[in-house]
Amino acid sequence: MTYNDPEKGRVRDRIQVTGERYAKARRLLLQRPAPTADELAAADAVTFDPYAGLDSQSGALPVWAARSMGLVAGAGPDCFVLDVADSFGPAPGAAGKLAIAARGFTYRGLPAVVLECVEIVEGHGKIPGAWWHSFGIRLADAGWSYSAVGDGQTLDWLAEITPDPRSPSRPVRLRVTDPLGAVVFDGPLLVSPGWQARTRVHPVGLLVVAGPVSGARVPATFDDALVDETLGIGNLVAARLPVDFH
Repeated sequence: MTYNDPEKGRVRDRIQVTGERYAKARRLLLQRPAPTADELAAADAVTFDPYAGLDSQSGALPVWAARSMGLVAGAGPDCFVLDVADSFGPAPGAAGKLAIAARGFTYRGLPAVVLECVEIVEGHGKIPGAWWHSFGIRLADAGWSYSAVGDGQTLDWLAEITPDPRSPSRPVRLRVTDPLGAVVFDGPLLVSPGWQARTRVHPVGLLVVAGPVSGARVPATFDDALVDETLGIGNLVAARLPVDFH
């Protein structure tokens, strides 16, 4: 009975990935306890209506809702602008600027998110593929490693989620930082209360897919098979990051 205790099972799962001592793994998990079945059911029962922010005068959808429906492409007010070093041009180190938007999805029954480069804001003199490759190098240099499970490097990253207290139908704020605290994304993410509750289930963290980078199929509608294939290619496109809620 003790061996099958769900909490201890989560601790063991984390230890298999991180190599931490039992006491440390348990302490970190207790800071972010997994929701009970009743709590998950309650989160799923909360009314989630992305159209709640519809402008009744103009009839315009909020950008975050329109993007989730595939109605918005390119840079918008929901994007974060990331400076990415030019790794291949005649003046290495000169930065391009990429507009990045966040979309939520589900992988193997657990929440995941894609950080999607939707436009080159500055640096149009270079072919897009080179900027995407520079984005991959930016992530790799900070310790990003492709894994659906997690490892010692990616656990130094952090995904912070701050729900909007005004309405469960409004996007949360997602902030992703690398081990040195540099911001990779800081902007809105439209996800349901059930999605948010389930981010507390996995003992390591949230699967984050980033792209496009070399060979990555982004934008795309992700399902389990596509994520598995993407990870299997060996590109630096996905990592499991620890999550903090505020």
